[in-house]
Amino acid sequence: DLDAVEHNYHVLRKRVGENVKFLGVVKADAYGHGMKQVAGLLIRKGVRTLAVATVEEGIALRKLYPEVRILVLSLVFPGQIGQILDNGLVTGVSNLVYARAEEAFRRGVRAEVFALIDTGMGRIGFLSEDEDTVRQIKEVESLAGLKLLGILSHFGGSNDISPEGVDYTDMQSARFALIREKLLAAGVDLAISSICNSFATMTRPADHYQLCRTGAVMFGSYVDTLMPQFGFRPAMSVKALIMHIKEVPAGSYIGYNRISRTEKPSRIGTLNIGYADGIPRNW
Repeated sequence: DLDAVEHNYHVLRKRVGENVKFLGVVKADAYGHGMKQVAGLLIRKGVRTLAVATVEEGIALRKLYPEVRILVLSLVFPGQIGQILDNGLVTGVSNLVYARAEEAFRRGVRAEVFALIDTGMGRIGFLSEDEDTVRQIKEVESLAGLKLLGILSHFGGSNDISPEGVDYTDMQSARFALIREKLLAAGVDLAISSICNSFATMTRPADHYQLCRTGAVMFGSYVDTLMPQFGFRPAMSVKALIMHIKEVPAGSYIGYNRISRTEKPSRIGTLNIGYADGIPRNW
């Protein structure tokens, strides 16, 4: 439902404000909603930066929309350097990337990169608490074949609104602010700093910085927490035909591994939908 996606975009855009850039995450075929259609909608609304998960997704998106900046969220393999440069993809780095810089320099171009900062998610990125992180990012900035756009981090659980969850998100926020302050003090040019994902975009305006990255919420995720407050609409519905209906007595088992058992005489309908459509076995 592109109308719902458009509505959700406007909710997000209003929350972000005019002074913060909006990045639309369209990875995994726009979370199953259609990358071409969703990206086209966002571009028509003025969005100029999109994000995907892999280099392959980035290449597919570049063929459709040559004018936008495309960020690849995952790390890339050395063998993909040529594809990155050929398609003008922006990538994240979490260590010193001499090979990428050397190839870009050899071609006479500068590859755009973000330095990834691990503030507590524990996956990829320079450790925010490592005393050597500032030096390493300064070295990335100095490499002739690279253009450092800024720094990115990611909240590990900003949608966890328990006291412990909020405390951890606050800690990540503080770590990001501190490493950003250290980098700026060291003379690193940070045009863009970004840590907000979908949930944090709506709930943590102090962490917006220059860019918010929104994905799942554009399609109506967080129905139990964000929708009632902000009015997001679900963008996808799943429908299937009832292929068979029968009456069964009480005590009848239904499904694999006897997962369900009727407590009374029941009418059971079988739908023509399954694994290939994303329906898990326990349904």
